Amino acid sequence: MAAALLLRLQALVASCFFGSASEPASLPDNDDILREILIHLPNLPSSLLRASLVCKRWRGILSDPTFLRHFSTHHRTTPPLLGFFNGPVFTPLLHAPDSIPRKRFSMPQQPRHGGRLSICGVRHGLVLFLNESPLQAIVWDPITRFRKTIPFAPEFRVGGGDESNDTNHGAVLRTTDYDGDGRGCFKVVLTRTEKRSGSDGGHTTTSVFMAVYESAMGKWSQTSSTVIPSSPHSLLSNVLVGNALCGFRHWSTGILEFDLDTNTVGVIQKPNSVPSSDDGLFRVVRTEDGGLGLAKLSDTGIELWGRTTHGSAHAGSGWVLHKTVDMDKLLFPLLPTRSIRVDESDFVPRMVGYDEDNNVRGAKVSTRYACQDEEIPS
Repeated sequence: MAAALLLRLQALVASCFFGSASEPASLPDNDDILREILIHLPNLPSSLLRASLVCKRWRGILSDPTFLRHFSTHHRTTPPLLGFFNGPVFTPLLHAPDSIPRKRFSMPQQPRHGGRLSICGVRHGLVLFLNESPLQAIVWDPITRFRKTIPFAPEFRVGGGDESNDTNHGAVLRTTDYDGDGRGCFKVVLTRTEKRSGSDGGHTTTSVFMAVYESAMGKWSQTSSTVIPSSPHSLLSNVLVGNALCGFRHWSTGILEFDLDTNTVGVIQKPNSVPSSDDGLFRVVRTEDGGLGLAKLSDTGIELWGRTTHGSAHAGSGWVLHKTVDMDKLLFPLLPTRSIRVDESDFVPRMVGYDEDNNVRGAKVSTRYACQDEEIPS
């Protein structure tokens, strides 16, 4: 009986969303069955609104707070990817009627007096920007349009190294606390890398400083630091693994790790096969079991590595190759047809992003003729 009701309701939902020339199927009489079916509606902004227009009965179920809580819980692990930010400007990805207008999520006020915003990342619905002049962290909530400007911690406002080699990076995340206005609290983790040359211009040291701003307290924590090898470094995205943020910056043998419980910074050794300087060839990710992973572009595809131990003293140890995703199957359908003359050397696959909430990697193949993104499944 339940299967028959499901088929009838599927036909009705299809006619509601896509149109149908046939008569709509009759509705199931049992509200519990109807709720169980409606909870599987697509997790898109327009789904509940469009379904509520079917009839008064549906509207009553869909507007019930208990149903809305269950709907949110059911889809919690698969939130829709609404778009991405390029600086303060939002670019929507969904099609109408679910597409979010660009102006709705873009940050309206730009920095003045020669300031320039650089985006550090998006997590838990919050966007973090860093402003170079004056030195500020800016947290932006596109949904509520809440904006918080935070001056850098004093230790980060004056560089102690060679100015051209001093770089800032950061991350944002929500906490379980709420402020006096009922708004969710958050943390901002700021990192600064300073490279110092010896007085004789010879020996060079590189130091990393990290501090945490807690909105519930309204102040920065004490700064923690560590020394890393003075080999070439590159900025890197970060991923939240348990209570640690991993990434920020990488070099030939390691990446940074910041423990949010102890506010301490450490180093994680990378697998030997992971490139040292080009972050377009790899990303830090979460594994399927919630651990730290690396996604690396190789000649055979995308290698997905997982970390199995902590605190190894040797580069490359403590990592295992979980799987390799065949790039040809993913990108071949995107390549130009044979009628278009191109040089194979023009095709350069790159890793352009990582959707941490859905654990999806983004890859791009680009030429002078084509540029298209593709999702890489876990």
